[in-house]
Amino acid sequence: YEEEFDKEKAVLEDYYRFLEILLNLLTLEVRLFQLRNPQKSFKAYHNMEPEQEEWIIYIPQALRACDAQMRILQKWRYGLWEGIQLATNNAQQEMGEQTCNWVTFNIAKAWKRLEFKMILHMNRYERVIREIFIVRQTELLMHIIRLEKHEKVRNMTN
Repeated sequence: YEEEFDKEKAVLEDYYRFLEILLNLLTLEVRLFQLRNPQKSFKAYHNMEPEQEEWIIYIPQALRACDAQMRILQKWRYGLWEGIQLATNNAQQEMGEQTCNWVTFNIAKAWKRLEFKMILHMNRYERVIREIFIVRQTELLMHIIRLEKHEKVRNMTN
């Protein structure tokens, strides 16, 4: 939080310096206008361009204003890039959580459906298991009987 505060504070300080420069420019332009046009000789359609000797004062102020604007633009672009990066990371994390929650929810739903089907068909499954058990038991009994017969035959031949 402190880093964000420091960044915001730095941008605001740059913006304040930029506003000071713009205020100086505006003040200079107003004074130049007043010097060129005394109140009694004011005309409605006057050329506002500074004269040749006024450019010496005007250009450095304009350059400082441009520099301040460029710094503010660069910080804004940097902040925009950081904002996009943060939004991307947050979106990725949120989408991951939503996907995980969705998958977990649907797995739980499928599990409940399976449990419900098993409850509905439990009697049928038990009957099938019993029938398989009975069939297997009779097969084993048949094998035991055959084995006993083979043993009797072998004992008789010996």
